[in-house]
Amino acid sequence: MEQQEQSKKKGKLTLVLALATLIAAFGSSFQYGYNVSAVNSPAEFMKDFYNATYTDRNGRPLDEFLLTLLWSISVSMFPFGGFIGSLLVGPLVNKFGRKGALLFNNIFSIVPAILMGCSKVATSFELIIISRLLVGICAGVSSNVVPMYLGELAPKNLRGALGVAPQLFITVGILVAQIFGLRSLLANENGWPILLGLTGVPAALQLILLPFFPESPRYLLIQKKDEAAARKALKRLRGWDDVDGEIEEIRQEDEAERAQGFISVIKLFKMRSLRWQLISIIILMGGQQLSGVNAIYYYADQIYIKAGVKSSDVQYVTAGTGAVNVVMTFCALFVVELLGRRILILLGFCICLTACCVLTATLVLQSAASWVPYISIVCVIAYVTGHALGPSPIPALLITEIFLQSSRPAAFMVGGSVHWLSNFTVGLIFPFIQAGLGAYSFIIFAVICLLTTVYIFLIVPETKGKTFMEINQIFTKMNKVSEVYPEKEELKDIPPAVSEQWPVINPETGKQPFLTLAGEAILELLRLQPALVLATLSAAFGSAFQYGYNIAVVNTPHKVLKSFYNETYFERHRTFMDEKALLLLWSCTVSMFPLGGLLGSLIVGLLVDKCGRKGTLLINNIFAIVPAILMGVSKVARAFELIIFSRVVLGICAGISYSALPMYLGELAPKHLRGTLGTMTEVFVIFGVFLAQIFSLQAILGNPTGWPVLLALTGVPALLQLLSLPFFPESPRYTLIQKGDEVTARQALRRLRGHAWDVEAELEDMRVEGQAEQAEGRLSVLNLLTFRALRWQLISIVVLMAGQQLSGINAINYYADTIYASAGVEATQSQYVTVGAGVVNIVMTVISAGTVERLGRRQLLLLGYGICGSACVVLTVALLFQSKVPELSYLGIICVFTYIAGHSIGPSPVPSVVRTEIFLQSSRPAAFMVDGAVHWFTNFIVGFVFPSIQEVIGAYSFIIFAGICLLTAVYIYMVIPETKGQTFVEINRVFAKRNKVEIPEKKEEIPDVGPCVPSTPARETSF
Repeated sequence: MEQQEQSKKKGKLTLVLALATLIAAFGSSFQYGYNVSAVNSPAEFMKDFYNATYTDRNGRPLDEFLLTLLWSISVSMFPFGGFIGSLLVGPLVNKFGRKGALLFNNIFSIVPAILMGCSKVATSFELIIISRLLVGICAGVSSNVVPMYLGELAPKNLRGALGVAPQLFITVGILVAQIFGLRSLLANENGWPILLGLTGVPAALQLILLPFFPESPRYLLIQKKDEAAARKALKRLRGWDDVDGEIEEIRQEDEAERAQGFISVIKLFKMRSLRWQLISIIILMGGQQLSGVNAIYYYADQIYIKAGVKSSDVQYVTAGTGAVNVVMTFCALFVVELLGRRILILLGFCICLTACCVLTATLVLQSAASWVPYISIVCVIAYVTGHALGPSPIPALLITEIFLQSSRPAAFMVGGSVHWLSNFTVGLIFPFIQAGLGAYSFIIFAVICLLTTVYIFLIVPETKGKTFMEINQIFTKMNKVSEVYPEKEELKDIPPAVSEQWPVINPETGKQPFLTLAGEAILELLRLQPALVLATLSAAFGSAFQYGYNIAVVNTPHKVLKSFYNETYFERHRTFMDEKALLLLWSCTVSMFPLGGLLGSLIVGLLVDKCGRKGTLLINNIFAIVPAILMGVSKVARAFELIIFSRVVLGICAGISYSALPMYLGELAPKHLRGTLGTMTEVFVIFGVFLAQIFSLQAILGNPTGWPVLLALTGVPALLQLLSLPFFPESPRYTLIQKGDEVTARQALRRLRGHAWDVEAELEDMRVEGQAEQAEGRLSVLNLLTFRALRWQLISIVVLMAGQQLSGINAINYYADTIYASAGVEATQSQYVTVGAGVVNIVMTVISAGTVERLGRRQLLLLGYGICGSACVVLTVALLFQSKVPELSYLGIICVFTYIAGHSIGPSPVPSVVRTEIFLQSSRPAAFMVDGAVHWFTNFIVGFVFPSIQEVIGAYSFIIFAGICLLTAVYIYMVIPETKGQTFVEINRVFAKRNKVEIPEKKEEIPDVGPCVPSTPARETSF
């Protein structure tokens, strides 16, 4: 009974705690919000004052550029001061305490308030600029210290509500500034100095009242070692005398921190035990400011005017938007302890993401229909609502919660610096982005919202109702350090027994506290040995990346390259090429790449057997560096033939890497991460495509001057791989089974798994595989095609690879520009939409990499083909009827993005994983030759045949692709087993039953396996 009463008391918001919160937030956070908005409404009157003052001094008015520059400086001094203030937070809170820092901070508010109030009388606009810097410093300090102070005052069951209070008062400050900034009140020629000077009133009230309220008990006990004062403060704040439980919890935090000592910003960045906390606050604060909230306000007035709001009435609508901001932040204050921090911030970013996407469409089409501008207003209000629910108030609260006392000041310095630098960057860069991209600039913010959402979904835990120590223990597991003294004992290796305890299970609920399926896989990947991670990055970046890069690099600058072909021909023959000859040359340039890929696939089996997996990748760099040099000098040499020849050689490079890389990664990976590492091939292919799309923009390298550099950049990843990959081990399977070198294989496994890992079990598994293969010998391609024991595996990889290429991915890309154009996207802007599609491709492929070990290969393949087939059907309808119903063209764009998302989830990345898993060591090289040949041949066929099909049947061509998606999905459902978490031998036993053959069971003793002797039919040839 007594404990229940105590629990009830803890739920109360006492008068002392409530008043301390109000005074701290009103005196600091309120004026931050007030100064954000105070200069907006009277801007024209203040510019007139600047001009008049300059004229009085110099006898001539300011020119337009100088006036704009002075005003930009006046506005930008505020975030710049905020950045400086963030850097002062750590020293201030450690020297003066949390309350003392707030009291000291009022100097940076009262002094500039007086200066701005007197600026007109003194006829000095310089006073305004200096004052904006000072109030920025005040805002930078307060935006960090107030959440820290309130978070340390609050009991854990009210920490969320009080943590949101600073953001609530910021929004109230913005609203009050908007109301006082009405022309009828203070935003006029005579009233603007008073409007600016009012910022000193909250500071003066705080300076008078805050000394009567207690300092942070945590600061008093942990940093000042004054338990009596801490106990006294807690009794005042809680309203009861029994505070022993909370004092004990603070002592535990103090004990856990003694190993740390004082943590500076530099030390914070070095500490492994705070790695994920630091990354989280940087992403949260960066996402908060870079998600477009300032851009929304920038555009708001134009949107309101387009919707028919009179210019003189826009100020009232803006004030109404501010009221929405206040109300929704007030709602967040009440629901943050009910729903939790994580749900609110995810919900907020999702609303902002949706609003940005719809707003882009409505801004592009606002002249198409009279009702469209009203949708824009709804989007603005929806965005403000979403941002006020989560992205605005929650990050500062989380900084308080995920750091302990000694690291909290430095964390707030970092978080505040990111906040203000991002704010300053958006203010500086957005006008230029808006001038270049127009309404499409909101796609950038949508992508940032999406990426921030994905990070939160995967990584950030729910902190509601937990003590600081409980939250810290969640992160210690993510950071791989000791739970008791995380900074004292940093674990170098986690043995399998420890790894198997992840993810953390809450003993009370029996559920995972925060990790999603994808998050677990990502964290599992991050727990790998550096040797395995770096080998994966070196191999994938040097091989798969340049494959993707060369797929896309010639698409955007094709007109520039064709012009070079024509000019070169003219210099030689004094006449231009006719259109058909130019088209033929360009077709050769494009088609040489998949043709080279086919050639590369045919020699990969010979190379991986002769040179090993790693050796093949190293040799393959020759086929990237040489053509990179040739293409780089082709313009100087005036020889377009160098480009055509180089595309063949690059195709050979891509053909080899597309087969050798997944083979290498699949043989390096432990079985529980084989899917994740296997999808890295496709992740880096997609990343290469995306980077090529970025670099080939006309503003960067896709122009007459930059294209040789653009083409030659493909040699950089190859060069980096050539320098780095030799330091990483060869495939242990190749070393043991084919080379018979068990000592080297064991050393390689220890490097890849860590010395705490039991490598003997994995070596035993390889010996079993070697024994099972002795019946096969080394299989050539011809043997593979006639070998009954591998019949269904062979059929499966042919179906998967053909389905991947014949399901319409290249046709979708071919049609994309036409679809964008029909939706009203200008030809000059379609390159940016293409980049947006590339971002979707990357994000969905990364999600696939994160979920393939949890959901399995089969489920992702079926889901992906289901999405692709559905998108093809709907796209056919949209293309057929868009001339009658113009709005269907937007449905066409949605279908393109949906198809790309579906293909990136399963059909693109997963076949590379499956083909490694369903073959044993002796048959894998030949299988990859067949697989690669099917991949490149079908790629070539689609590129060659699709234009003709499209010309004959038009939009109906996508029905063919829908049918192929359906047939491939049916085959996968009927034939292909789930392979996740199984050894290669276990997978092959599944297929052995289908093939009606037997694989030898594991014997009690297996002698050392020497190099496998080929069986008679399998001679040392590629075929």
